[in-house]
Amino acid sequence: MSRIIAGAAGGVRLASVPGDNTRPTTDRVKESLFSKLESYDLLRDARVLDAFGGSGALGCEALSRGAASVTLLDTYPKAVAVIRRNVEAVQKAMGGKAAGSVVLYYVEPEEPADGDGPADDSADETNPHHFDTAEVTA
Repeated sequence: MSRIIAGAAGGVRLASVPGDNTRPTTDRVKESLFSKLESYDLLRDARVLDAFGGSGALGCEALSRGAASVTLLDTYPKAVAVIRRNVEAVQKAMGGKAAGSVVLYYVEPEEPADGDGPADDSADETNPHHFDTAEVTA
């Protein structure tokens, strides 16, 4: 189980997405990422996009640390349900300060041109962990 590391909702425990369709970001990675962003004062009042929402942990961490708004996207319906639950927990811990600042989208998987089922075999096809390092840095 993940948690909010710091900010107005620090310590709030976050639900995880059941199954193995998502890869949670560890607390250590979140702490490192957000410490760096805060050291450059890039987070306060920022508009944040998490295109691979998963549990919503990164977006929730950004809200807790002062982001003005967060947009969370995901193609997996179970992930969207967990994101909603986690965002509600963070908003409650913040006393409603973040209310209305989260936009949540369920992105419908694209249909192939022949109309024969989803274009992708799984939600992992859109996950950044799916790519080789050479593909990402090219």
